[in-house]
Amino acid sequence: MGPNLKSLVQLALVICIFGSVGVWIVDRPSGTVWAWRIGLAMGVIATAFLWYRADNTKEKLPDLLAQTIRSFSYFEREGLCFAPVVQVQLKEGTCWIAMFFQNRYAGPCSCRVEMLPPLRPLWVGRYNLPPINAELHCPGGAFGVCRFPYAFPARYQGRKWRFDVYASTKYPQGRGEMLRFRAGIFAGSRDFFTLTSARGHCRIYLPSGVTNDIATATEPTTQILWQPDLPTNAFPVIPTAEIAAKRDAGFLVNPEES
Repeated sequence: MGPNLKSLVQLALVICIFGSVGVWIVDRPSGTVWAWRIGLAMGVIATAFLWYRADNTKEKLPDLLAQTIRSFSYFEREGLCFAPVVQVQLKEGTCWIAMFFQNRYAGPCSCRVEMLPPLRPLWVGRYNLPPINAELHCPGGAFGVCRFPYAFPARYQGRKWRFDVYASTKYPQGRGEMLRFRAGIFAGSRDFFTLTSARGHCRIYLPSGVTNDIATATEPTTQILWQPDLPTNAFPVIPTAEIAAKRDAGFLVNPEES
């Protein structure tokens, strides 16, 4: 069950509960009121069952994204889950963004992630921090990482910043079978025509003592660290020494945990 559908089920459950309470306090109920009582009671049972199944469905694939960032506080947009992590190269003093990602569906997808710096006080524009952009391409059910350098002014270093998180995901061949059922934190959309434009939030720690200028242009590099063998349902693991991210070096934080 996707995050949007799960939210609708939760909303339907709340409506059925309040509606059921309302019709049960009616004095001298008519036949119509009794019909509403029975219907809403069945609605409560049905939506509660769907919600329970959504939270307790057995996963078909391991949640490698959660294992890597040591948290379930990752983002999602329409099936592609992702989590930004900061990595510093001590020799060059360069700050890198490692955008880990995992596909919940069997179909390959592409996702554009955009993280915008926070608004200034009184909503007068945004702080002069460069946005964090990533183009992610992920096979079905796979887990990978996209790395790219991130330079920012020295005056913003050594502090936490709350970035707005947006994303847009496309499945050119269709989503296919759902392979992982745990949904991530909702990432909003900047598309003009959308019913789900609300943004997500990510609290970021920008390290101090790193270069504020990237002298040589560096293209992002993408690695697929793990990929299931979908036709045979076998799950070969691609060994990598970089699969575990250090939590103290990362900056992804669930706003509810702050």
